[in-house]
Amino acid sequence: MNIITKCSAVSLCLTLLCTLPGCATLKSTLASWGGHKSTHKTAKSDDRDQAEAEQAKASENDAGDESSGQAIDRGPNPYLKKIPELDERYKKDFQSGIDQMKAGDWSSAIKTWRALAKALPKASGVRLNLAISLSEQGDLRAARTALDAGIAANKRNVELYNWAGMIARRQGEFTQAEQYYQTGIDQWAGYPPLFLNLGILYEVYLNEKEKALKQYRVYQALQAKPDSQVSKWIVDLERRVSTP
Repeated sequence: MNIITKCSAVSLCLTLLCTLPGCATLKSTLASWGGHKSTHKTAKSDDRDQAEAEQAKASENDAGDESSGQAIDRGPNPYLKKIPELDERYKKDFQSGIDQMKAGDWSSAIKTWRALAKALPKASGVRLNLAISLSEQGDLRAARTALDAGIAANKRNVELYNWAGMIARRQGEFTQAEQYYQTGIDQWAGYPPLFLNLGILYEVYLNEKEKALKQYRVYQALQAKPDSQVSKWIVDLERRVSTP
């Protein structure tokens, strides 16, 4: 991990995603200030109803040339262009929060992030980490409040919308979840989990197969190498959409 020098750019993001027909976990570790490093992994589960993520709506022009074999380039993440420097006084505490999250010490992490959120009201990444920690403890209401505060602090942080959508879905607020994902995409349409999660929301919870298919295709178009599991979902949905 690089030395922490910038405040809003980094968070430890343990993003829960669902695969179809089962449920999957996507854990992305964002490990450096000033840039994101993420690893996406999916693991199939038999319980479709435990889906932990949804995606958002994009225009047909956003899908790109899916047969080209090349990922769409949506340009750099605008969130990373304007990252305030982290005050030296808080670097140690921020690192402690990251370490506590990695260790699964959520109670300690919550205390750390709450203290930092009070000291750094403009740091959206701090609120994202607070929300993740709270959600791990099952406090979805407080987690969503933290995410909304993070969005108010920095509306360009698309991970906030992704997490807010997931939590709204878990609370059964599907329309609000869709709005979070769509707003995130409007901020930057280069973040694949937003599309994947919206597709899952459409397919699993709203039974809108054609909309789900569209989101999965956009998700695939954003990948340097198409996801084999999502490719299977697309084939399955194409079959079901074409069958009366």
